[in-house]
Amino acid sequence: MEWFELAAYKGNTQAQFNLGVMLSNGQAFAQDFVSAHMWLNIAASFGNERAAQIRDSPAKRPSDCTACTKTFIEAQNSANIQDKAFHLGNVG
Repeated sequence: MEWFELAAYKGNTQAQFNLGVMLSNGQAFAQDFVSAHMWLNIAASFGNERAAQIRDSPAKRPSDCTACTKTFIEAQNSANIQDKAFHLGNVG
């Protein structure tokens, strides 16, 4: 599952979508609706329409959207840091 996460952090929208769905369903990861919402939101923000549909589904929406926003911002910052580190040759 490291590859899904790495690809998602690198901006691969299909990996972001897959990770969101897997987290939502508890496949290969513990079920985590907040993180699922975050990854689906990121994928949707890059044009993945299916991610937007699933993210907006009432059944998939986490109850605490404040936590979603905070987690989303943290993930964006983490992705930016990892991307910069990769381009500087600091990440394998």
